[in-house]
Amino acid sequence: MLEVQNISKSFSGNNVPAVHDVSFRVAAGELLSLVGESGSGKTTLLRMIAGLEIPDRGLIRTNRGCLSSDKAWVVPEERRIGLVFQGGALFPHMSVAQNLGYAMGQVPKGELQDRAVRVSEVGATGREVGTLSA
Repeated sequence: MLEVQNISKSFSGNNVPAVHDVSFRVAAGELLSLVGESGSGKTTLLRMIAGLEIPDRGLIRTNRGCLSSDKAWVVPEERRIGLVFQGGALFPHMSVAQNLGYAMGQVPKGELQDRAVRVSEVGATGREVGTLSA
């Protein structure tokens, strides 16, 4: 589950907020698409969910608890949220399996390859071929 409540973010020098008062909830197993023109705040919103940007206000919560609010902040590496940028920016010193495994957290070495293959098959086919859990 992912819940975003009244998230806003402005950058200095801009009169228009990058993200203004966005709210939604995605239940486990649901998919959500962010659609909008260039500059509409899609990437900024995803960066806030991943912890790469700090919202000016609002709340971000998962089934693991509150990730961001006016009283709480969980650093990106403890959120267990992966984000692959549109440009395909991956860790160049890691294999594909290692890049996928990074977002999965601590995975036993013998399981990493199998789980990475299952994750890539879900992305390529749009269907779940296995359950990945932390």
